[in-house]
Amino acid sequence: MIVKSFLVEKNIDELKKFKSILIYGENEGLINDIKKSLVEKNKVKPKNYYMSDLLNNSKNIINEFANRSLFGDPSLIFLNNAEDKVAEKIIDLINLEAETKLVVISEKLEAKSKLRAIFEKDKSLACVPCYKDNDYTLMNYAQNKLKNTEGISKEIIQYIIENSDGNRGIIRSEISKILTLSESEKITLEKIEKLLNEKNIEDFKDLMNASIEGKKEKLNKLIGNYNLSDDNLFLFVNQIGQRLLRIKQMKYLHKKTQNIEQILNELKPKVFWKDKSSYITQFIRWKDKDLNNVIKDLNNIELTLKSKSHINKNILFKMFLVKTCGA
Repeated sequence: MIVKSFLVEKNIDELKKFKSILIYGENEGLINDIKKSLVEKNKVKPKNYYMSDLLNNSKNIINEFANRSLFGDPSLIFLNNAEDKVAEKIIDLINLEAETKLVVISEKLEAKSKLRAIFEKDKSLACVPCYKDNDYTLMNYAQNKLKNTEGISKEIIQYIIENSDGNRGIIRSEISKILTLSESEKITLEKIEKLLNEKNIEDFKDLMNASIEGKKEKLNKLIGNYNLSDDNLFLFVNQIGQRLLRIKQMKYLHKKTQNIEQILNELKPKVFWKDKSSYITQFIRWKDKDLNNVIKDLNNIELTLKSKSHINKNILFKMFLVKTCGA
């Protein structure tokens, strides 16, 4: 059964009655918000598995279900990065009589997806599509999170949206900083500008642009002095992923109209004037096939960063930037 994401955002209890849940789509920030709300509502520490776990060692997950059911201990299991290839195994898990709730997380799924068919057609299962944010949804998101915060204005909300490059994950992080500040100080735009560390974001944009534009000398100069901490790493992975997808969107639109300026003006979220020259340079540099390959590489890097805690994440992501620069 399809459940609208905006209803789930308003009230996580919309998912309470369902035996199992599929949450899928391109909006990683929204998916993470829903996951967090499920954890907080159920008041349990979730177990996180990945598709590779289900493919290579499904017995562990089955035992997790069986043990929780045996002791009457309700639990929450997230199966991340799921694809159609594990659809039959997911059906087996759903059919287990257990107190454990399985939440399947996936990226964009096509209309004919097996996973979508399973969860959309069964009324005991929930299917929550999470589509890309636009300026309107981001504005509502920020306003709702800050509605009880004294000093918040439309100007401040707009500044937060612009400073995030349309990335819900960054907006969530920035809102957390603002809420902490509001406990001790009155919020003003000037304080917000200092608080949100725009320089850190701008520095990463320079690093990202040098990589995508193939400017090796500039990248070498920047990368040695830039520390991608675990706190901001996934925000930046998401940011570069969004940029690559927007360049891909420009390629698609260019087949319909040869006017790059018109394409830039029509992109959502809006491309700010100071970023337009970078977008044009990147659009010219990349061919469709090469762009698809680098997006695939980034997806693999993201999966590795999430599933292997022992690796040096900073070095791995920098290696991706260097490889992309030389592609």
